[in-house]
Amino acid sequence: MTPNLVITAIITAEPGHADTVREALAACTGPSRAEDGCHRYDLHVDVTNDHRFVMLEEWTDEAATIAHGKSDHFRTLGRTLKGIAQFEVIRLKQIG
Repeated sequence: MTPNLVITAIITAEPGHADTVREALAACTGPSRAEDGCHRYDLHVDVTNDHRFVMLEEWTDEAATIAHGKSDHFRTLGRTLKGIAQFEVIRLKQIG
């Protein structure tokens, strides 16, 4: 099935926490890629700010993202990053 939902998550680590944030995000990529409905789950780091990470995601539909949010690995990620990272999540749907 073709991806229908694109998510760009910008994660900014608090000072001194970049390594912890990077490791936690990296640990979540493999299990997330294996989920039903996941077409892309790629972690990037800003070349000008090593405390800013960007996760580019493509999902089949909203149901797949809901299941992802309930997964053990994603919940573990949330607990690990609580208080040491800020998040901006942009949900996109291609229109052209």
